[in-house]
Amino acid sequence: MVVFAVPSSGVVLGGKLSELAEELKSFLPGFQRVIKEFEEIEVKFCRPLLQCRSEELGERFREMLPVFSFHVVSAVFPVFSNIFLKSDVREVKACLRKLMNFEKEFFEEFKSVLVEKAALYGLDSDSVVKIHAAVIDYDLWIIESVLETGFYGFLRRLSERAEEEVSGLVKYFYSLLYVVMCVDSVLFKNTPYRKDVLEILIDWGSRYAEEVEDYLDTLSLLVSDETYKVLADFYGGLSA
Repeated sequence: MVVFAVPSSGVVLGGKLSELAEELKSFLPGFQRVIKEFEEIEVKFCRPLLQCRSEELGERFREMLPVFSFHVVSAVFPVFSNIFLKSDVREVKACLRKLMNFEKEFFEEFKSVLVEKAALYGLDSDSVVKIHAAVIDYDLWIIESVLETGFYGFLRRLSERAEEEVSGLVKYFYSLLYVVMCVDSVLFKNTPYRKDVLEILIDWGSRYAEEVEDYLDTLSLLVSDETYKVLADFYGGLSA
């Protein structure tokens, strides 16, 4: 459950706009190390996938996804562990609010960049923006939930009320993040790729994004004490 509750998208994507990357460094001291590790993840997992044959893509994706997910969590977790270990709750909340505001500001600027890049590569810009929006929404939902319920309260609600939903969300989110990193490897680093493979990945990513958004909607209801009580009263038998 702890692995689930680690925002990562803004940290991964934030380095792509240099002026905002400087802001991220100011309140996430481990930011540069994370970016370096993500560059290594991209080389090891994204570049080979982009150049495989389309008929091999599904098997290669499934084979590499668990190890990709492990390395993503390993890279990001120490930064956020340091935040949540702070004894001053106000300091934790201040840092989370900065991160939340950063991600919102970042994505507003990043959308136009994505549209421009997608057009250059002959890709559907709506789909490219959609897959990025879902990973940002994941981060924002976690941050907003922690601000509302506290870190331990958030984890407790998830473990007591939504284990199956969390499992489903995690599966789709890391699949989506893998796709996003592959797409960005092409758009921002001009990584060699097969056009049919890239288009398949974006199609998968669009479906993963829809699943992520649906799970976030469901989990929002389960994390909120108010809506959860209504659901418990209506359905009966739900654990408090």
